[in-house]
Amino acid sequence: GGIGIGVGVLIFLGASKVFEFYTDDYADTLSLAVFLISLAVSVYFAEPIRAVIPINLLLLLILVHIVYVLIRWYVKGCKRSRGYY
Repeated sequence: GGIGIGVGVLIFLGASKVFEFYTDDYADTLSLAVFLISLAVSVYFAEPIRAVIPINLLLLLILVHIVYVLIRWYVKGCKRSRGYY
């Protein structure tokens, strides 16, 4: 029981750090626009996507947003290393 509680606390702390990281740097109108566009595309093309990739569309939407945030994080790091920030 104690191990389960410990794992739950660690997951909660990790999720809170990820949430804080996201809200500090990437919670803006551009992220909202990307999320809404990817939602519209996934709803409109739901059947062809399901025919090609047997994956839950909500999971696919979350994965697309994670990839988008990782790309923004990489580009921001490249700009910072070159002195643009």
